[in-house]
Amino acid sequence: MPPGDAGFGLSWRVERSPYRGSDRRYDFLPLVVYDSRYFYVHSYRGGLRVERDAWRAELFVQRRFEGFASDDVPTSMAGMARRQFGTDIGVGGSLRLGPGTGYAELLHDAGNASEGSEIIL
Repeated sequence: MPPGDAGFGLSWRVERSPYRGSDRRYDFLPLVVYDSRYFYVHSYRGGLRVERDAWRAELFVQRRFEGFASDDVPTSMAGMARRQFGTDIGVGGSLRLGPGTGYAELLHDAGNASEGSEIIL
């Protein structure tokens, strides 16, 4: 997509729950895409980025889909605290190396739903 272009669409997301007693989960997702040279929005993630020859760095916020619906608690988890969707803030970077690209992200749970952090390589 050329810088400055935008798009809109609709999608259904299907997730198979890892919890016994829980069925598949369906989410309706509006797909919103906007890309400019320094700013982007991709449905559930938005951020700022800087790109130079072979590298890119970004600062972003995104919705984390892990957990189960609070209105449909699996029977295997009755009585346990409900898990909620999370909001992560993060930094990422990539570096083109010959025919491939190395990429890493550091995310932190901004909403304290899990009080955790994650590294993606």
